[in-house]
Amino acid sequence: MEYSLNIALIEPEIPQNTGNIARTCAATGARLHLVGPMGFTITDKQVKRAGLDYWDKLDITFYDSQEEFFEKNKGADFYYFSTKAEIAHSDMEYKNNAFLVFGKETKGLPEELLKADFDCTGKSYEALRTEHLKEYQKYYKRVSFSLGEKDEYAEKDLRQRLTDFQDHPEDVGLNALLFQYGRYLLIAASRPGTQAANLQGIWNAELVPPWFSDYTININTEMNYWQTGPCNLEEMGEPLVRLCEEMAADGKETAMHYFGKEGVCSFHNTDLWRKTTPADGRAEWNFWPMGYAWLCRNLYDQYLFTEDRAYLERIYPVLKENVRFCVESVVGTAQGYAMSPATSPENDFLFGEEKKEKLTVAQYTENENAIVRNLLRDYLEAGRILGIRDELTGQAEKIFEEMAAPAVGSNGQILEWNEDFEEADPHHRHLSQLYELHPGRGITEKTPELYEAARTSLLRRGDAGTGWSLAWKILMWARMKDGVHTGKLMNEILHLVEPKESMNMANGGGVYANLFCAHPPYQIDGNFGYTAGVAEALLQSHDGVITILPALPEKWTKGEISGLKARGNITVSIRWENGKAEAWLSSDTEKKVTVRIGKGSEKEVLLKAGELCMIAE
Repeated sequence: MEYSLNIALIEPEIPQNTGNIARTCAATGARLHLVGPMGFTITDKQVKRAGLDYWDKLDITFYDSQEEFFEKNKGADFYYFSTKAEIAHSDMEYKNNAFLVFGKETKGLPEELLKADFDCTGKSYEALRTEHLKEYQKYYKRVSFSLGEKDEYAEKDLRQRLTDFQDHPEDVGLNALLFQYGRYLLIAASRPGTQAANLQGIWNAELVPPWFSDYTININTEMNYWQTGPCNLEEMGEPLVRLCEEMAADGKETAMHYFGKEGVCSFHNTDLWRKTTPADGRAEWNFWPMGYAWLCRNLYDQYLFTEDRAYLERIYPVLKENVRFCVESVVGTAQGYAMSPATSPENDFLFGEEKKEKLTVAQYTENENAIVRNLLRDYLEAGRILGIRDELTGQAEKIFEEMAAPAVGSNGQILEWNEDFEEADPHHRHLSQLYELHPGRGITEKTPELYEAARTSLLRRGDAGTGWSLAWKILMWARMKDGVHTGKLMNEILHLVEPKESMNMANGGGVYANLFCAHPPYQIDGNFGYTAGVAEALLQSHDGVITILPALPEKWTKGEISGLKARGNITVSIRWENGKAEAWLSSDTEKKVTVRIGKGSEKEVLLKAGELCMIAE
């Protein structure tokens, strides 16, 4: 194919320059476009002299105005040359028939043009903005949320508002704003056909960003997508499914080469190239092959919200290959089947007579076992729904029934390791031993001893933490149905952090003045986790009961939210004021559900297809 090029001069001023450019265009076969008003006439002798005798070989077009130029070249690819550009011309890959656009010699291209009054389609900025809003709002407007915000707070500068918040926690509009901000960020960062949202989403300004903007899959990437189901953004989860599918080839090699096992696994980190092998770093987080299994929990939970059979058929092979690895990897212990040896992500325990030694590897950990329990439960459920049963099904059933159960330690806590070891860091930011409380579904009010032990574990860990750790604790306390503690941590995460503050991995969490989560440094999972936490405080459905306002914060005395999702593909809207609440539920199919408002009694409700069902306290 013959390559074509267009040179466009917007309001050129110096005749000699235009003549020289015309001569170059003639010699190279490029087309010249002159856009008026110009600072000379084309018959100017200086133009003619500079162009020499090449004018009859030149393909040239004249335009009276910019508007005419863009109108007549709709759909073209434009490349603007400016001293204000951030990309070097040599770094660009130019399309065939592209337009290279230059401005007048004294001022360059018009400012309004550089501000995108026209894009490569020839559409105006306003037209593009209208299209953008239409596309974006079809997702964003699925959920509305209000806490009776007061205008006096909303009118403040955001930095000042955050500064004042610790003394004025009644500014509940900030809580609502941060919730919707998390939905906005996911809509912007993760769409079907794009890459999954990484540690910084798509907002990275560094050549070498923190943690290389990779996917840390011992909680962080998973937290990015906890909101997709409850916050009515299931489409945004598609890139995560594709990431898992694309990891499978490398994950199969990793399972065989590192463990001699069939199936698929991954260690704690992956990237654009879908690596599954250990990354550089210490064994306490690096020798941990459960990343793929944790991702599988996300995938299946998304199905529970949508009940999309085609989606389940898509993810079933992903679940199956990871189950194959885990079934081959578990070993028998005195307490039952377990992943062994094992580490608890990023924490150590003290060892030796004087408890001065730190160790990270134990016979087994509750975290790894909990991940396997949930994986097997999800896989077996999926198989029953799809009507699939084979030899692997039988193996999975046996192991699931005989897995080592969570254990309670001498202080009433859920044991992190197989023995009652003393934690090196009792307040560690990871809550790995509480996986069954969240994001798992094995510790609920229906398991009262473990439920109380989980509460004790949370209290022992304390409230301090990095951004994403605070978000995880919000979700955990919401699952404990404790609105006081949930609200306290929701306010803690709204602590203003200045970018120049030193990193504090133990207690450095909060938000920057633009509401980005301070891990520190910036990490987007805290934003996403907070949004999921708000949804969890207002609506829960993981234990087979749709619970309305299970963990309502004290300051949220009045509010309404519409468009949340409960598992079972049920849409829920809620309104409350002064201790009274009412909710509206709808389903695309007829089904019976069990509903409870707050700590009230459970009631069975028949949802008729396409009809609203009102529940009042």
